Amino acid sequence: MINLSSLRDHPFSYPILRTESLIKPDSYNKLKKNWPKFNQFKTTNGGQLHRNNLELKTNNENYKKIHPLFRNLYDELNSIEFRNFLKTKFDLEDAKNNKEYIGDFDKSELVMHIAESKDGYENPWHVDERCRIIHFLIYFGDETIKEGGELAIGQHKKLNSYLNYKKYPEIKNLEKIEYIKPEDNKGVFILSQNNSYHKGCNLKGLRRFIYAGYTSKRKAWKTNGWNISIPFPVRLKQEKSQ
Repeated sequence: MINLSSLRDHPFSYPILRTESLIKPDSYNKLKKNWPKFNQFKTTNGGQLHRNNLELKTNNENYKKIHPLFRNLYDELNSIEFRNFLKTKFDLEDAKNNKEYIGDFDKSELVMHIAESKDGYENPWHVDERCRIIHFLIYFGDETIKEGGELAIGQHKKLNSYLNYKKYPEIKNLEKIEYIKPEDNKGVFILSQNNSYHKGCNLKGLRRFIYAGYTSKRKAWKTNGWNISIPFPVRLKQEKSQ
């Protein structure tokens, strides 16, 4: 189902893999055709406005109830083969030696959100929680998007130590910004190191996508004074006033 050979390094200040065709075309079209009806599942907004997530974990209620194609996708993304591919591509040994990585990828849990975001959705510049090792997005088309909805990635001013980056950056410290459009079958994988700043841009319309992360039960990255107490909506207001 996954087109491994399509994943390529995307040159940036932190490790990113990117593809325009993550899932083999026939499987992708079937997944899109069988996109779930969210009112038939348990969902959560994950503390974000204008977003709804259908959460899949191994053998949870949604996993058992979802269309088999989505179970197959989850299982393949969670397979030893695919995990080993990511582990090699993202060079977790280097991350352990040089980037304050202290996690155990082999014991991490894949948490996958089949998601929809709607008019007004936006989140602030941030790095994911420090239990996240690798996270990724898969987009399911842009025909229902009127405007926006891109993934923005930001290069932060280099600090003396990976320990010193914070969850939320000061906008003035982002030296380079790129925007990735949410197009059919596009996949973006990010090593969630302490400077992997990104955001979901303001959206008009409806964006269908998968967001997922390989997540540790414990902290996976060493930090110093990591600020985690401000909710996304509050931080977004602060950010817009900068």
